[in-house]
Amino acid sequence: TDGPKLQQLLVDYDERGRSEGTLGSFVEEFWSDAYLAPDSSVVMNLNPFFVLEDGPDNNRSKDQCGRAASLTFSAIKFASSLKKETIVP
Repeated sequence: TDGPKLQQLLVDYDERGRSEGTLGSFVEEFWSDAYLAPDSSVVMNLNPFFVLEDGPDNNRSKDQCGRAASLTFSAIKFASSLKKETIVP
């Protein structure tokens, strides 16, 4: 299996980072490129673990298209409220 080889590569990467005085995290470069650099929405466009829960009213959005429409409408409504500064804390 590849497990031991991959583990050794991670250990080597960590040791090299410590000896060179860098962070040594194998996710640091990915994190910067994937999460900090883009101007677009990180959650919707880059997060492979983002999963939508069922909607609060499954009778109104029984299919994927209905759920997508409901989510889009709610997101736009929320963005509008933010822009107008009408959201109550």
